[in-house]
Amino acid sequence: MEYTFKVRNNWWLNAGLAGLYLIAVKDALRDKREELNIEVVPKSIGLTFQAENIDDLRSFLGECYEHLAGMYWNISSASQREKQELVIYDREKDELKTAPRRMPIPPIQKVLSARSWKAEGEKYENLPESLKKRVDEFLSQTNKKLWGKDEKLLYEPPICHDTEIKILPKEKSKKKTYTCCICGQEHTEVYDIAQPIYFLFASASASRSFHSQARKLDAVCWECNFLSKFAYECIHYKTDNDTMIIISPNSPNLKHLLKLQDKLGCRSALRAFDDQYFLKNIGVNKDELLYYANKPYELLWAFYFDAYDLLKRQYDLKNENVNSNINSFLQELIGDILGAPTEVVLLFLETKGQTFITKDLIIYQDTAYMFRLFSALMEKDVNLKQVFEDLYDTMESKIENRALKRNEILKKVLNKHPILQDMEEFCFSKIVSNNGFLRMRNMLLFIMNYQLIIRGDSMTKEQIEAAVNLGKQIVLQAKQKLNNDEFKKIKGDLFKLRKTRTATDFLNQLNNLQFRYGISVSKPIQEGLINDVNFEDFRAYCILGALNVYNGIMTDSKKGDVKDGEN
Repeated sequence: MEYTFKVRNNWWLNAGLAGLYLIAVKDALRDKREELNIEVVPKSIGLTFQAENIDDLRSFLGECYEHLAGMYWNISSASQREKQELVIYDREKDELKTAPRRMPIPPIQKVLSARSWKAEGEKYENLPESLKKRVDEFLSQTNKKLWGKDEKLLYEPPICHDTEIKILPKEKSKKKTYTCCICGQEHTEVYDIAQPIYFLFASASASRSFHSQARKLDAVCWECNFLSKFAYECIHYKTDNDTMIIISPNSPNLKHLLKLQDKLGCRSALRAFDDQYFLKNIGVNKDELLYYANKPYELLWAFYFDAYDLLKRQYDLKNENVNSNINSFLQELIGDILGAPTEVVLLFLETKGQTFITKDLIIYQDTAYMFRLFSALMEKDVNLKQVFEDLYDTMESKIENRALKRNEILKKVLNKHPILQDMEEFCFSKIVSNNGFLRMRNMLLFIMNYQLIIRGDSMTKEQIEAAVNLGKQIVLQAKQKLNNDEFKKIKGDLFKLRKTRTATDFLNQLNNLQFRYGISVSKPIQEGLINDVNFEDFRAYCILGALNVYNGIMTDSKKGDVKDGEN
């Protein structure tokens, strides 16, 4: 017989479908597969299981679920393993021993209550007197306590996964059927909607409060409930204080989704468990940008960059003896990723009291654009890691706010929006305040090339260079006219220049600087270039060019090596 779990129109359930496949084909379950003669066949439309009969398939799917629970529900952190706080009575050996407490991974903790924990054991008050005496002595020697408010002596460590989950239940013909609110199929065996099934559902109590007329809640079929558990095999997650970010690639084509797991998902080298405290499974390595990203859009950007960097290194290693270039790599990469519709889903959650709220849900579908952008910028010698690092705003007094500007700017990059004005404001504030390190030459290179790639302004490459060179000339001439102590006065001149609101005001201020420092203006500007382009863009490029040289001079002077250069 065959049974097929079809692809859903839901990213969480699709992650669960991919997760079910990855668990089912694991070596740990090979003996069970062979014993029951189970075949697992991924297809574009869904996942097909072939078995001798439905009982064998039910047994195998149960084994898959128990294996999953042991990986993500019933685990122990490093401190729990060290403390060994549980007291267990081994009935076979008739001995008392200690064991570590357990906890699920953080995403599951969000949707699990204390009532989910269960364990086989006996209340202390019901124990035989002889065993009570042994327990008392053991507790005194180890300084431990019995489990829970009921003070249970446990026979095995507690578990928190659903041990009564429905798997291939027998449909009862006389029982009322319900339509699943996720997949649309009709079933007699269903669950009420609840957060353990999907994060964006309200909790059961909240859902009931919404139904003031006491109508029955929407139903979820056993298939969707079962698949939802396996999503934890595929999703990436990262926690930071009261926030959590979940990120997962998605596709309506299961075979392509499994390929994405190799490139961007759980089978890529991006996945690395924090096996001490399980606070994250990406961004564990300090060499990755994901380690430093905590806001939604900066993490999405870092996710794409780290994936691109990883895949490029793997490609170079594979083709080290073959003549290859960036174009061949990009063609192969995008060909793999765009083989079917592809998106990356990011969920940003924040803890509020005993529950959580969804702060952001991003469904990003421009993966090819991001990889092409990275490739184009790197060809222009833009160091993207430095760009990411320098967008960290050390001027903010609160640490949690220092990445806000970076998140805002990278959001615009992800959505192909212009960033010139934002970057000019950020760079001017950071450099002039002397309150933050900035590699301005690399930042200017990034801004100029990005704006040209997305056509973010109406200026050509030559016009941009004319504006940038004008800014450089202003600072270089000031450096020649002023001594070291007076040089900082140029900050006031730049401030006045960037505060001009019209081309006429700008030219008047420029004329003052010409008389003061003897600046020579290029021919295109003399011929009225400033009137042929967007004035605000021209002014921004001019200020950025000036900041580039000013930053270089000030950085070199701090090192005791004064020269006219860029940084």
